[in-house]
Amino acid sequence: AESVIDPHRNASVKSVMEQDKKNNFMLSGNTTSTNTFLFGIPISLCFAIWLFGAICLAGSGIISALRLNSQLKCSMKIRENIYLADDIATPFVYGLLHPKIYLPSNLGEQEQNYIILHEQHHIHRRDHLLKLLAFAALCLHWFNPLVCLAFVLSGKDMEMSCDEAVMRKMNHDIRSEYAQSLLSLAVGRRRIIGSPLSFGENDIKSRIKNVMHYKKPKLIILAIAIIVCMIGTASLITNPTASNLTGNFLQSVKGFQNAMLVNKEDAIKKH
Repeated sequence: AESVIDPHRNASVKSVMEQDKKNNFMLSGNTTSTNTFLFGIPISLCFAIWLFGAICLAGSGIISALRLNSQLKCSMKIRENIYLADDIATPFVYGLLHPKIYLPSNLGEQEQNYIILHEQHHIHRRDHLLKLLAFAALCLHWFNPLVCLAFVLSGKDMEMSCDEAVMRKMNHDIRSEYAQSLLSLAVGRRRIIGSPLSFGENDIKSRIKNVMHYKKPKLIILAIAIIVCMIGTASLITNPTASNLTGNFLQSVKGFQNAMLVNKEDAIKKH
């Protein structure tokens, strides 16, 4: 038997194949465009810009830390991990594994006591390590303004919380004396910028306002806050078990089937 070739069928098959090739080409072209461009900019260029910004920010932090390290070579040890230095104008914590407290040599004895308590609370909470992690996140996400804002605000919150911790430790009201100590730091102060290994004093004006408006929280308020946090945590971590989910699903299916049977019987009775 001889096969009969239908020219119309062959033409339609060829047209379909050509259309498939065009669609595949368009899809591959769109995929390539999506993979190589971001907001109309080549991804390679975006990566180069991000890498340049991250290296510049991290490099500035390292250079600042090295300069600060050279300034602290002539510091004098008072006791334990507390040092006095002439070339600094503000106290700070410096170091990672063995953090040290550096104080300006022109601080008075009473001011030193308050500041030492403040810096010791930083070390106790490992704030110097948290700041390093925050600085690393800032280097990776330097293009995100929310991360930059979070880095600045987290530093302010750490300072204010340490101020409040010092005042809670005292048996009497030291708000005026503590505010005076902070005010003395603001005179002729030089701020340490971009050093992830140091934890200096900053935003003195806001801290003085916070100190003067500080009131020790009442016990009942703390108890209520703790209870609310515990209830919220328990409600968030509690999940239904798989057996309960399966039982509820089966009950829903059975109910749906019963409803369908009832509707079917009613329809039969009407006919």
